[in-house]
Amino acid sequence: MKTLCILTAGKGSRLSNYSKLVNKALLPIKYGQTIIERMLHQLQNIGIEELIVVVGYKVKNTTKRIKELSGDFPNVNMRIVVNHQYESTGTLKSLLVGME
Repeated sequence: MKTLCILTAGKGSRLSNYSKLVNKALLPIKYGQTIIERMLHQLQNIGIEELIVVVGYKVKNTTKRIKELSGDFPNVNMRIVVNHQYESTGTLKSLLVGME
């Protein structure tokens, strides 16, 4: 089974003003799609069967949107996990949380 882990837990501090109100994964980019939507379309095209999305910053809105999107990708089993310590830990901790 092809599995992938997407890390969206951080604040996206390098995106400064853009990510103050919304998680970086929900920022709009090409064709009116958000970053996560664009990734999901690309991942579906290469046969990813399981997707683990690690959230933390703006967890409520991010989780809600990812759950909404999961219906558009019935061939991908999506699992959302939360890194509750995203503010004090780095990317490695989010990856470890995703792999648990």
